[in-house]
Amino acid sequence: TLRAELRAGLARCTEEPEQDEHFETLLALLAEVEAPAPLRELRPRAPGRVQDAFDLRAALLTELRGQPRQAAQLWEALWRRRRQPLALLGPLLALLDASGQQARSLDLALSAPGGQLDARRFARWLGLAHPRLSAAAPEALRAARERAPLDLRLALDLSLDAARGAAEPRLGAELLRDAYRLSRGSSALLPLLLERLRAAGEPEEARALQLAAIRAGDERWEGFARLARWHHSAGRHAAARRALSSVLDLRAGAGEAQRWVSDQLRELGYEQESLATLRDSLERSARAGEDLGRYVERALELGREDLAAEAFEWALAQPWLTLSGEDRALRAAVQHAPRLQPLLSRLRRHDLQISATWDQPLDVDLIVLEPEGTFCRAGGSSHSTAGGRLLDDRDRGPEDYYRRVAAPGAYRLQLVAKGRGPTQVQVRVRVRALVRVGGRFREREWEVQLTRPDEVVEVGVLRVEGDPERE
Repeated sequence: TLRAELRAGLARCTEEPEQDEHFETLLALLAEVEAPAPLRELRPRAPGRVQDAFDLRAALLTELRGQPRQAAQLWEALWRRRRQPLALLGPLLALLDASGQQARSLDLALSAPGGQLDARRFARWLGLAHPRLSAAAPEALRAARERAPLDLRLALDLSLDAARGAAEPRLGAELLRDAYRLSRGSSALLPLLLERLRAAGEPEEARALQLAAIRAGDERWEGFARLARWHHSAGRHAAARRALSSVLDLRAGAGEAQRWVSDQLRELGYEQESLATLRDSLERSARAGEDLGRYVERALELGREDLAAEAFEWALAQPWLTLSGEDRALRAAVQHAPRLQPLLSRLRRHDLQISATWDQPLDVDLIVLEPEGTFCRAGGSSHSTAGGRLLDDRDRGPEDYYRRVAAPGAYRLQLVAKGRGPTQVQVRVRVRALVRVGGRFREREWEVQLTRPDEVVEVGVLRVEGDPERE
């Protein structure tokens, strides 16, 4: 009885256009109790909108019955009759893909009328809606890439690289070079391009791209993090760790970069690698006291009190390292580690600290000529052997000189703006010195204007009188 009533209702819809609004509901109910074949008898007599609804429902029902090729035919007829709307193109592409017609799916996508399928939507379709397309139809992708407009070619470069790039590194490098150019140097593509270039035996080109990123003042770290997460999600753990270590190549192992890499490794669950990277950062960091607290805390979380103690002993042996007996991070880290608590009493403050900051993204070097006649310059060929330590910075500073036990006498300060740039520079440098005598700090400041690259400019002379207090 239900079947008969539903069919009668559908018949009324085909004879009385004002009943069209009920057609889809009735058709959906009838489709649950009958195969599509009897319904086709109603279609020729139905108004256009009802025919569309019929095709829509029939296509869905056919797909659900495991016949995606027939469903794609029904959907394509509906898409063309409706003047090829973009809203119906996505489901049609999905049906073609499910029925193994990837090449036809790609052709329809590229020939969407009126430029409806913009590059962003096309890229999303290639990457998300059609995950099997790259593997199933790489030759179709290659042919489509040659005739695609530029805005779609970027998406095709990426999809073809996903299909062939790992197995054919030279092809992958060619595709990603093109994609990187079309994207105007997208930070998201740089890490993957570097990976392909190295695999293709082009390390010099990869290095040149890294240096270009540095010169542009954009290390593009987040792109490396995205690449690492992608490798990690696919179980490629060594590749994920390599992607993050590339950041250290960009910054030559700077402390800031190592802290960031350590945090990213920890976020992905690589605890031991994260701890080792943070340990390396202690020797390069301008904030080694803070980093030591983080390192000790993480080592203790992993049950490695031996590593925490080793790092603590190393830090205490460095005459330049900024540590304070009131350091909260260190105290918090060792409160549950009795073996480390006695080490806190051995911490001492600096007697002398000199910092240089500047207002341009240039490489400025601070030079300190110490009372013993030794010469201290970060990044240069000469370094102090008298107990001072100068930490280099290549952006806007600070560039810091530390000395825990400051010998009395004159400290001569100089500055130089590094070359490889314009013949003239205009950079204002502020130099600040703190000297601790008798438990109190004495402060001095200088401001210097640098106008010529590679010209050594005198800042002034800092005198340390007497024997600073020892703790």
